Amino acid sequence: MSRWQGAGPLGPSATTPRKVVTAVKATIEQWRQGYEVRSVDALAKLYARDLDVVVVQEGQTMIGWSSVEAYLKDRIARAGQIHIRLKDVQVVALGLEAAYAVATMTRNRPTARPR
Repeated sequence: MSRWQGAGPLGPSATTPRKVVTAVKATIEQWRQGYEVRSVDALAKLYARDLDVVVVQEGQTMIGWSSVEAYLKDRIARAGQIHIRLKDVQVVALGLEAAYAVATMTRNRPTARPR
């Protein structure tokens, strides 16, 4: 089930083609679901598997797929339940082949496992 809480009618998504907005939101929804079911495999499909991928989470920067993969495996292994809610999603096309999205994210890990 999607946890989107709609973006307003004005803003970046209003000027980006609907097809792009739909594709980006679908990808973000896959990411959200991957975390909620705690699947490293599902999440891994959504990241570039090369040296150029960069992920910044909670002040920690991972550079390169091997670092990102290790981070995901550790994070998922330590997690109990993960609930993610996204709202105010805005998507901006950066040309024919790229886009970026921003959203307000609320993450709840009520039963985090100790390290």
